[in-house]
Amino acid sequence: MDCKIQLILAFWIPENFSTERRDLLMKNGKFVSIVFLVSVLFFLQKTLASTEMNGLVVENNQVKIIENQRLIIEGNIIIKPNGTLIIKNSDITLNSHYKNQYWILINSGGLF
Repeated sequence: MDCKIQLILAFWIPENFSTERRDLLMKNGKFVSIVFLVSVLFFLQKTLASTEMNGLVVENNQVKIIENQRLIIEGNIIIKPNGTLIIKNSDITLNSHYKNQYWILINSGGLF
């Protein structure tokens, strides 16, 4: 999944600032803006990165741990008997095209 984000930074300096102060802010402002922009882009890359899947099946006696992820699942999530699905600090989206297209199905003995 490609993600393009456009970020526009504006820098406003009050009119009552002295010329020396304005010059100092402009010099420092450029540096701060660059550091801020790099920080934002790094954060967005980490948080917007996602994985797309065609369904998720946890087999018998399997333990599946999903941690610190953003998943887009186009299909059912199925937990078979004695299977365990653990989700920690993650965002999971069932990408349905119409109501009740996909389900989370937990068989007897499965844990979610």
